[in-house]
Amino acid sequence: MTKKEFSELFAQEKTLNEIAGNTSIPYKERDLARILQLSTLLLVRKDFDSAKRILEIYVEEVGRI
Repeated sequence: MTKKEFSELFAQEKTLNEIAGNTSIPYKERDLARILQLSTLLLVRKDFDSAKRILEIYVEEVGRI
């Protein structure tokens, strides 16, 4: 894949923020987008333990549904 192809593909994709705010998308998908946003922010800040715990909590909650 060339740089141009990657840029075009990236431009076509919805960002997590767009997904989280789009009310036409089911709430479970919006919640997942928010969780991924938060865990990504924590990973960028090198707070690996918090990012891992947030993802674990989400997985636990999804398992209960």
